[in-house]
Amino acid sequence: MDVDAYLPFVFPAVAAVAARPLAERLPPRTASWVLTVLAAGLAIASLVPLLALAADAVVAALVFAAAMI
Repeated sequence: MDVDAYLPFVFPAVAAVAARPLAERLPPRTASWVLTVLAAGLAIASLVPLLALAADAVVAALVFAAAMI
């Protein structure tokens, strides 16, 4: 896997730094919606590379198991 697969794990850290100033500038109702949608989007964005890494590990294990036969 390339470094690109790990890049989505950096975005939540950047979003965490940006969340507080964003929450202070927006009205409370809007800020809660924006932060909730942002958190859900970042969770999905982090889930995709985790699934790709898991699939890569499964394929590698199957290839290794097939080579042992």
